[in-house]
Amino acid sequence: NLYEPVFIFGLNSDTVLNKKVPLSIKISNFGEKIYDATLRVVVKNEKNNVVMERNFSGLHLEGKNALNNICSITTNQIEKGLLSIEYHLSHKNKLIAKSMELFYSE
Repeated sequence: NLYEPVFIFGLNSDTVLNKKVPLSIKISNFGEKIYDATLRVVVKNEKNNVVMERNFSGLHLEGKNALNNICSITTNQIEKGLLSIEYHLSHKNKLIAKSMELFYSE
């Protein structure tokens, strides 16, 4: 939901992924600081098969309208075609934010 206090994104409005450029994942946090969060990033193909999954733990997110640069992911191993990328942010074993983006990999 775009109106939640935490928003996760990586494509920066791009619809075509350049596999030579790492995917830079960011989290906007309009709420309070979050300590020791975990981010799961899942890339799926058109058949809904997982083609890549990464987990990042121990994340500290600044709050009060902060933009947090979380990580960079190399994408040169991702297959060509239409794919989705899902972001799942958890804190204290509770899902606090989820987002999805669609893109084409060439």
